Amino acid sequence: MVTTRKKCLASLICTRKYRPTPDLSPHTPKLTHRPIPVLASFLLRRLLPLLVIISSTAENALATQGHTQPEGLYAHQMAHVFFMFSMGLLMYWLRKRGLVKATGWRYIQFASLFFILWNADALLVHFIEEQTKVLDIVRLNPWHLHIQAAEGFRWLVYVYYVAKLDHLLCVPALFFLFIGLKRLQNTGSMPAEGG
Repeated sequence: MVTTRKKCLASLICTRKYRPTPDLSPHTPKLTHRPIPVLASFLLRRLLPLLVIISSTAENALATQGHTQPEGLYAHQMAHVFFMFSMGLLMYWLRKRGLVKATGWRYIQFASLFFILWNADALLVHFIEEQTKVLDIVRLNPWHLHIQAAEGFRWLVYVYYVAKLDHLLCVPALFFLFIGLKRLQNTGSMPAEGG
């Protein structure tokens, strides 16, 4: 017999809709729907709006961040290169094994492509900001930058401005990754046990 305290704890963690099945013992519950923990529901309804309010009051939410010279920048740039290589390797193996025929894996391949583009873009922005002395970038306020280019490099201002919009690559990558994982979950394309 389960104590009242254990029942309350179980109701916090798991959903409430259970029904016993004939092939299992009567004490083993079976879910009648997908489990959505009550605690997770509480977090989404109560804490998520609070986090949105707190994060909207921040002054600076910079997409690409600066790094101290030279070690921080070099390690960060190497991480971008490693991430690009990893995503390229993932795309190679997905295609080599023919997994992209499944919709979920195809979306994950698209996510890998956008992650590669995002990392290349971030590498370019870090290089322009911190390793070249061609642009003089001054933050006037949280919404305005003044970008002054050296003689003959006016075109680099436009390249820098477009490259600074790296969220246009990162957000689709995360979207494709989410959709791909969701499709894999729904189709049950999980590897067999023991292999």
